[in-house]
Amino acid sequence: MRETLYQLLGPDALFHNSVLASIIVGMICPLVGMFFVMRRTIFLGVALPQVSSAGIVSAFWLHSLGIHFLGHSETERGTALLGAGLFTVLAIVALALLERRGRGLVEGRTGAIYALSAALAILFTAGNPTGEMHIGNMLRGEIVAVADADLALLMTTYGAVALLVTLCRRALVLVSFDRDVAQTILRLPWAWDLVLYGVFGVTISVGVMIVGPLALFGFLILPVLTVLPWSRGLPSLTIGACGIGCVTAFCGFAIANAQNLPVGPTDVALAFGLFALSALARAVVRR
Repeated sequence: MRETLYQLLGPDALFHNSVLASIIVGMICPLVGMFFVMRRTIFLGVALPQVSSAGIVSAFWLHSLGIHFLGHSETERGTALLGAGLFTVLAIVALALLERRGRGLVEGRTGAIYALSAALAILFTAGNPTGEMHIGNMLRGEIVAVADADLALLMTTYGAVALLVTLCRRALVLVSFDRDVAQTILRLPWAWDLVLYGVFGVTISVGVMIVGPLALFGFLILPVLTVLPWSRGLPSLTIGACGIGCVTAFCGFAIANAQNLPVGPTDVALAFGLFALSALARAVVRR
């Protein structure tokens, strides 16, 4: 066991950065995913990573056409982050405006954006055959080569997300769980909505670029759903979900490394297994 830990986490380990990136995503994403669950917008957690993926693919497509938003010296990660961030912000702003105006069903709007994003991702990939393999590896969540700069970006952004959510937890919970009370207690509830949407955008844009949309969605939602039936309040839910996400990320990486499997799908399969065991145990206890 000690040898395995050193092989994965040792400073000279081949996948040192990749394991740390997985653990950071597994620990912080459930902290954000709780708000998707509280707002009963879990499907939004599926749609936004897909939107971010479409942004990445579109940015590479434009890059292949000679359109460089960051100049000719822009890096692949810079291109991916710009595309992911731009598409995610646009989708969040559109959904927020429609929600405030009460136009249509929330699930319908989210489903439409998901379908459009999936279609655009396929079309833009088809229009950039030279980069298809590279884009495919990025979107599948091949967490095997995380550069120092990528790890630093992830640590900085996710550290800021964790600090902001911790310091502003009361206001963010109010606008997510009880909007009527939030209108009474909070001075500018719409501003806290914007803060929360900003947290969503940053978390998803950076996370999709590092671990891919599938793994990101799994870490956002599954640890929270696993712990939710057993939690006795927000603190226990937070600690439990983040702990489950962290353990899942490390164990999933270890299993994938040992069996030569893709890391992202392995993480999600393991997270779902824990969720299924939790649901089964809860059903047994209730009897």
